[in-house]
Amino acid sequence: MRRGLTRSAVARRLAGGRGSGHGALYKAFLGVRDVPSRGLTTLVPGRLTGRQHIVFSTLERHCLLFLQRLDDVIDIREQFPLPLDRSTRIAEKLGLKHPRYSRGSEMVMTVDFLVTRRRGDGQRWFHAISVKPSKELAIIRTREKLEIERLGCISLGWRWALVTEKELPPTLCGNLDWLDQWHNIPEAELRGRDVNAIAACILEAICQEPGNALNEVCASVDRLVGLDAGTGLTVFAHMLARKRWTTDLLSPLDVNRPAPILTVG
Repeated sequence: MRRGLTRSAVARRLAGGRGSGHGALYKAFLGVRDVPSRGLTTLVPGRLTGRQHIVFSTLERHCLLFLQRLDDVIDIREQFPLPLDRSTRIAEKLGLKHPRYSRGSEMVMTVDFLVTRRRGDGQRWFHAISVKPSKELAIIRTREKLEIERLGCISLGWRWALVTEKELPPTLCGNLDWLDQWHNIPEAELRGRDVNAIAACILEAICQEPGNALNEVCASVDRLVGLDAGTGLTVFAHMLARKRWTTDLLSPLDVNRPAPILTVG
């Protein structure tokens, strides 16, 4: 962390609601200025929770965007704290040094994401996810801290998983970035037209022109319906972003190629 926390400062954070709550009311234990970034520290709009999520790296951001698209995910809480007494006991049992703040007090360990998921029978379960670049796993101390975290999560009845860039390939990340920016469409861009009606026109045009590039198909819809240039492509991305349409996001979404195979509904 950028600055060490004393035991009393940790107690004040927890008493103030950090690391507690659900959905839109959750407060992450760590704030934007608490951790050195690994490429990106920012606030990401929560499409599921309706609040801003704090992420400390580009990899964490892509993991969050991916988690939000899973149908069984009902809540995502980032920088979720493990009980300090539990993690210290585990470290002692393993014979490992427990992480400490720069001021010497024992550090509250956090999982990058605690995800609430729902099984087919309606029962909820918790999935703790740690996000790390694969190169950091070569560092012995990193592996030690991950083991304390893993056993801490398991002791709480949570499933634990490690996510690296190998689980989030570049093509998937590029698609997630592109779609997320079109989750909402400004009303002015639609010029009073119904987005579902425009989407229906796009689907019809794709069927009529299956070999044409996606941007050409959407441009023809713009001209046919009387929309500003680019609106059709925006609606196409919006329908995918909202999961009204789905497609294989492991394949490139290239507007200069024919439209991908879509599942509607």
